[in-house]
Amino acid sequence: MSSRGLRAFAAFLPALLAGACASPPTVAPAPPSLPPAWDSPFGAADAPLPTPDWWAGFNSPELTRLIGEALQHNRELAAARSRLAQARARAGVTDAARAPSVQAGVGWAREKESGSASEGLLRADFSASYEIDLFGRQRQATEAALGRAQASAFAMQALRVSLQAEVASQYFQVLSLRDRLALARRSLGNAESMLGLLQTQQRAGTVSGLEVLRQRGLVASVQASLPPLERQLRQSLDALAVLTGRAPQGFAVAETRLDALPLPSVQPGLPAQLLQQRPDIRQAEAALAAAQADVASARAALFPTLALTAEAGAKSASLSTLLRSGSLAYAVGAGLVATLFDGGRRQSEVLLAQAQREELVAVYEQSILSALRDVEDALTTVARGAEQAAHQQQGIDHARAVLRMADLRYRNGAVDFSTVLDAQRVLLAAEDAQEAITLSRYGASVALFRALGGGWDAPPAATSSVAQGPLR
Repeated sequence: MSSRGLRAFAAFLPALLAGACASPPTVAPAPPSLPPAWDSPFGAADAPLPTPDWWAGFNSPELTRLIGEALQHNRELAAARSRLAQARARAGVTDAARAPSVQAGVGWAREKESGSASEGLLRADFSASYEIDLFGRQRQATEAALGRAQASAFAMQALRVSLQAEVASQYFQVLSLRDRLALARRSLGNAESMLGLLQTQQRAGTVSGLEVLRQRGLVASVQASLPPLERQLRQSLDALAVLTGRAPQGFAVAETRLDALPLPSVQPGLPAQLLQQRPDIRQAEAALAAAQADVASARAALFPTLALTAEAGAKSASLSTLLRSGSLAYAVGAGLVATLFDGGRRQSEVLLAQAQREELVAVYEQSILSALRDVEDALTTVARGAEQAAHQQQGIDHARAVLRMADLRYRNGAVDFSTVLDAQRVLLAAEDAQEAITLSRYGASVALFRALGGGWDAPPAATSSVAQGPLR
């Protein structure tokens, strides 16, 4: 480029920079107003805050082992790790565009000019190009790629929390179904014992066949309840096996009563802490930051681009003279390119990026509201579940007392067998309902930990968990 051209370009550059400064910046939205406290009651004031290994509070070594296997072998989590690696690689590709491009090559060719003999020539070529990021387009594109990689990291963390909660829920489901099966089998044994007694009395002529038939109906009803429970148990075991990355065939867990495991008490913290704790909120926040960078990059693309180029080469008939001064040639230059007309494509890209950003603003705000609802619902279920279990146990105690009294009065001839039969059915239903309540309490505890983000763990930092290799 001549000295006159350089002076002309230098005179034009301030106007371009002024145009860049005129580009309106993107502003991050403020999060929705958060309540100062939770409405629902929760555990004791001295209960600990959630920890990353929250499942240890259930004091089940087998649950700890199953969650460890799931974190190591679950296929969906492995796919999420691959998606994170892809996002980081894309960020690296985008960031590489900010660096100069340098190429070099050597070759040999035989050339012949008219009226002269052909000769073999060695060639060496070198070229370099660099686009000056005057208006931050490439920098903003890198920021957008880094934001998407950060969002992918939080998405994987959210999947980890969901996986931990799902393993715990399925494990408790297995234990609960076993307890319900044991209860049904005990009830079946009691009903069959009563049937045997009635059959003995029938042969002695003290009861009619009607009482025997009605008791047989109760026995058949209890027997019919066993296959669905066994089917559900098998399905829960299969689901638990797949969550841990294992085939269902041959999978089993140890015999343990669900109510033998302690229910941990936990403090939910303050609502504002969810903004830092919930990985899905952090994911939405990172995706929004990437969209903001996309808007800035699209706006910067409206301005001209400045590219610097340099080329050098040598040509000689022999290697010994290839690098002599007479064989060398070079050129340097700078080019300013501006698009005068593209049918509105770049302006539409700006509008598209802005619309995508507005969508993610709504997603971000909705994720916060959903998190608040999840915690509030889980706190209510945890608190009311204990009350429900206590009242249900009182109902069971009363049903057992009624059955004992009805059986005694029936043996003394004070009531007919219908009273005993009804008392058996009431007790069976009450005990089965208590098993369902117990499962719901453990499920509510898992849901609370899940709603709180799986424990107060440090979120992955962009500089350590996303930026790898050449990313800046």
